Amino acid sequence: MEARRSSAQGSEQAAPHLSFQRAQRAPQSIGPSQMITIPEWLIGLLGSGAGAIIALLIRNAVAHAKNEASAKAGQAIANEAKAAAAEAQRLAAATERDLAHFREKVATEYATVQLLDRIEERLVGALDRIGERFDQFLLTQGKAK
Repeated sequence: MEARRSSAQGSEQAAPHLSFQRAQRAPQSIGPSQMITIPEWLIGLLGSGAGAIIALLIRNAVAHAKNEASAKAGQAIANEAKAAAAEAQRLAAATERDLAHFREKVATEYATVQLLDRIEERLVGALDRIGERFDQFLLTQGKAK
């Protein structure tokens, strides 16, 4: 009997050790009373916070895309303005050259004021001579009658 007792005592001492080993080897299932519960308002708060962050990220991405498009459009307008300014400068230089050539041509081909004065003097002298001849003609015709 004592042998039984000693074996029973040994089994009592071994039993707690075995039950501890069993708990480590096979986890026990968690029952509904042991589950961690999260309040619904906390889930809603976290969900709406995440939604707000996503909305802000989308808004910032859209604003960034608009800014990039606006910058590209501004750059295109600036490039067009630079090209137009270069064309205007080219046209202004060409017009200035043409005007200089025209002035030179006028200076070489057209009569000066002094030349016009000399021509006027010659014409007036020629008309005076014609007038004198006509007067003489009339005098000779009047005597002949």
